[in-house]
Amino acid sequence: MILLILLSCQEAIQATKTPLIESETAVFTSVSMDYAIGSLSAITTASLDVHQDISSVSGDPILRFEGGYLWQLNRFNYDTIRKYDSSDLSRPLTEVSVSPENGSSNPHDVAICDDQLFISLFEQSEILILSPEDLSELGRIDILDFADSDQRTEASSLLVLQGKLYLGLQGLDRNNGYSNIGSTLLEIDCSEHKVSRSWTFGANIQLVDWTEDTFLISSHTLEEHSAGLYSFKPETETFETIITSAENISSTTSNGDQIAFLSTGSTEESYTLNCFNGEEWYTTAGFLEYLPDLEINQSSEIWVTAHWGWIDPNNAFSGIYRFDSTCQELEPHAIPLNLAPNSLVFVTPE
Repeated sequence: MILLILLSCQEAIQATKTPLIESETAVFTSVSMDYAIGSLSAITTASLDVHQDISSVSGDPILRFEGGYLWQLNRFNYDTIRKYDSSDLSRPLTEVSVSPENGSSNPHDVAICDDQLFISLFEQSEILILSPEDLSELGRIDILDFADSDQRTEASSLLVLQGKLYLGLQGLDRNNGYSNIGSTLLEIDCSEHKVSRSWTFGANIQLVDWTEDTFLISSHTLEEHSAGLYSFKPETETFETIITSAENISSTTSNGDQIAFLSTGSTEESYTLNCFNGEEWYTTAGFLEYLPDLEINQSSEIWVTAHWGWIDPNNAFSGIYRFDSTCQELEPHAIPLNLAPNSLVFVTPE
């Protein structure tokens, strides 16, 4: 069921501190320790001016910057999508509910292809298609054929390459403790609204933009398949190893030749930041915090979001760490924030 939400009646999303985005700005969602509440905040990249708690969001929020707009997804059991003008975060332009008749849809990612907004739904075995202008529904793509016995595909990351849409299905067995049973990569024909090709690869995969004809895939360990970062070229259907990892990769980003990813054994173990500056790999390890996301800005700085985590929250920080391309900290401590930053994107007005 698609339901447009009347923003004028929602006092909870009114701005309290509103920056006018005129230059590159880190926009991020933040959450409380227990994930009960969240907010939308921003930091101007050059000056590091902080604008906290601009508006309220859910306790399970993520951000994407697509087609010149900021898209804020409220995920499990919230099931809404907000569209923001990328130069003004004072309030969403519109908000739509993507809640199904039963359960949760859990929107995980968005991508614009063929002038349509495609949305992956982690709890549903279909892809939702909306108009990027008014968020009205344009269609759905059934992907139930790629589900396992639990009738779910765990559809997650999306990206567009050379006019085709690619979707990573994580492939988790809910009947066996969400264990990895192998992921699937789908190629979607955006105009025909159908799956054109598919490949079985890795476990718990995430897709990351990279070059004009190749994208990156992070993967967890599965049987003889090593955890690591891989490239995929759809034209030749070629998978190549970029780097293997002793730890599972939790988040990855790239900017030109520069790559960075976070890895950990589990949420009860410390995190490692891995950096490739175009020539060599570097690492920095031992973070007590839970590190949910990272991005690279125009100055090649790596910004990492940090939640207190569960290892030693009394001695951990909630804030944003900044590193150079060789994993060296740009300051000794994270930029402190009221809540713990969760999902981050860099926004630059056109």
